[in-house]
Amino acid sequence: MRIEFYTDNKNKIFLILLIFICFLFFIDKPLFIDENLFVETGEKISQKGWKCYNFYGNFKQGLVCQSNQNPPLTSYVVAIASLFSPSIVLYRFVFIIPAILLIFGIYKICRIIGFNREDSFYTSIFSLATPVYMLLFIYIMSDILMTMFYVWAVYFWIKGENEKTYRYFYISAILICFCFFTKYFGITAVPLLFVFSIIKNNNKLKKQIVILFIPIIFVIIYELFTLYLYGIGLTFKAILYPNNFNDDWRRFLFGLSFFAGCYLWIILELNLISVLIAASLVFFIPINDIFHVELSLWCKLQMVFLISIGISGVTFLLKKIIENNNFYDPYIILFVLWIGGTWIFSTYINWSINARTMLPMIAPTSILFYRFSIQHRKTNRKVLTIIIFFIFSFLIQCADYEFAMGQKKAVVHISKIYDVDHYTFWSQGWFGFSRLTKDILNAKPVDFKNLPVFNEKVIMVIPKNNCNIRWPVPKKQYNITKISINLITPIGIMNRYTGAGIHHYKWGPLPFAIGPQPPNEYYLYTSKLYFESK
Repeated sequence: MRIEFYTDNKNKIFLILLIFICFLFFIDKPLFIDENLFVETGEKISQKGWKCYNFYGNFKQGLVCQSNQNPPLTSYVVAIASLFSPSIVLYRFVFIIPAILLIFGIYKICRIIGFNREDSFYTSIFSLATPVYMLLFIYIMSDILMTMFYVWAVYFWIKGENEKTYRYFYISAILICFCFFTKYFGITAVPLLFVFSIIKNNNKLKKQIVILFIPIIFVIIYELFTLYLYGIGLTFKAILYPNNFNDDWRRFLFGLSFFAGCYLWIILELNLISVLIAASLVFFIPINDIFHVELSLWCKLQMVFLISIGISGVTFLLKKIIENNNFYDPYIILFVLWIGGTWIFSTYINWSINARTMLPMIAPTSILFYRFSIQHRKTNRKVLTIIIFFIFSFLIQCADYEFAMGQKKAVVHISKIYDVDHYTFWSQGWFGFSRLTKDILNAKPVDFKNLPVFNEKVIMVIPKNNCNIRWPVPKKQYNITKISINLITPIGIMNRYTGAGIHHYKWGPLPFAIGPQPPNEYYLYTSKLYFESK
């Protein structure tokens, strides 16, 4: 028993060190994507109290409570951290803790379902080496935190079923409440564990099922409380946000593409039939019409490749379940429903297909593919596979980091061209850009309902490769200065012209695109009435 305990601790220390080493490479990353939403809300909690969503941000909708589709636990974590220091580095350090606990949770689930120490360790490493984890582990957002709570909730519920101890059921229910309070998707753990318990107990309802009403009651209380604070229940608003269940069949292909890109080691089960199916589907849909740009043949070939990996992964899982007659294995059913439910939500229900919404399936995907495929490989081949995919996943984070640092580089360059104290800057765009312009240029985010009036001191900064943009028209009334920031990393994560859209599929059908990347461009608008043409 002492040897097992020591070995487990040694594995955990190795995982911690590996995550921290990766963290140090990106510790100075500026706020990116939706991080600014969580950070600004957290920093205003001390001023706003319970009404932390009642302030205006750089949104076309105005108030944050009209734009933020996440509950506030993540921002409360930021608020607590800000009491020590309002530092982005400190925030990132704090959010590394749930990233580590997520990997530990996967390790513990592996152990409780019967994996030995070595297989549990390898499964955890494969989880860490997935592109989706490596992309998000450093983010100050709700996704890693929510998934961590989700994984541990499942672990304690399984532990409760195995040991018939009610204490673990209550811990699981409380963790589901935290999970929901981090991201609304977290409540899906309730039906998932409900079905698992029925199958685990031979299709019989047991008393512990009643405990699952705790998170449901929590949701009702939260909804009534937000209705009182903001005049609208935020859970209900988030449900309505996607507008409708999107039945566009092409989203099926994009969902497969993102699934494969987020869990790239599924490529180990790639087969020729899947490639032929993917090719026949992709080349018969008007991809260029969907994304409104002329995507290259190279982009379409990458899409065929990723969709074929996704098809191979799904068929491989179904084949193994049928072959081994696992229809009655409660753990297999649990993991399959976990994967399938997450994928359906991400592909069809959520307002956007992106890597973040694929993250919650990291535990069951890693466990099942390891059990059915990787577990049977020789140790040296496992290690080599881990190294290859870890390097590739690390490069994806490097591309994400380069994009974020490029934004900062552009803003710093603008501050050197113009006297910040003399001019009034307005900024558009999201992806953390508004925070950078605020900190460096003292810029105000554009209020789209009350557009700024140009005068001799007004300069508007617009990042082209961004969202939340409204270009000033007519262009002939403005001087327009362009700043280009070149990208070195041979992997793109967000660019319409390469088809990469890892944070939002409307940028492209690929989670990432391999090949040379076009530069990111930033535009400065000044009025010709007051500025000489340059």
